[in-house]
Amino acid sequence: MFKAVIFDMDGVIVDTEHFFFQAAQEIMEQEGHTITDTYFYTFTGTTDEYTWRTIKEDYQLPETADAYISRILDVVERLKEEQGLTFYDGVKEFIQTLHQKGYQLAIASSSGMDDIKTVITTLGVEDYFDELVTGEWFEESKPDPETYLDTARRLGVDPEQCLVIEDSHNGAKAAKDAGMTCIGYVDPKYPPQDLSITDATVSDFKEIQVDALDEL
Repeated sequence: MFKAVIFDMDGVIVDTEHFFFQAAQEIMEQEGHTITDTYFYTFTGTTDEYTWRTIKEDYQLPETADAYISRILDVVERLKEEQGLTFYDGVKEFIQTLHQKGYQLAIASSSGMDDIKTVITTLGVEDYFDELVTGEWFEESKPDPETYLDTARRLGVDPEQCLVIEDSHNGAKAAKDAGMTCIGYVDPKYPPQDLSITDATVSDFKEIQVDALDEL
């Protein structure tokens, strides 16, 4: 029986993945390179530090990973201001229903805490979450399971009592390796992630029957 539902954030609650890809394209063009969406989205679910450490190595970039992270975050913030945040249909109502049913709720995201708080405040669901966990607290990012294991400890529940909603292969692997049940959220706008290890996949929160979660 599930006692807690843990959400990834980017690509599950809010559609921000395109901001990071647009910003990465801009940065890489300044460095004389082009990157494909298929390449960039392999990093979905991991931290900025892991992403840019790897891109730096793959493309032999001259600056430090921290320098590129600083640059891309500046571009992402500009794009968010220009374009605004887009939330997935039905996610607010789904969060509200889970809260009403008595589930403990958490976000376990590779994004920074300031970004997490901005998203849930903008959506108007900040009062529904019991824990907010950022991947920046851990040495290893998803697919390492520690982010999810730590979230379960903070909630005071066993991993097998947690249901995770993830959009990436890295995140889903982290959840499954933590011993949790995982629903894969699919956004068809982006290159497909390998979500074959998840227990179910959906492309709309209306597909998830809250009263039947324990049947997963």
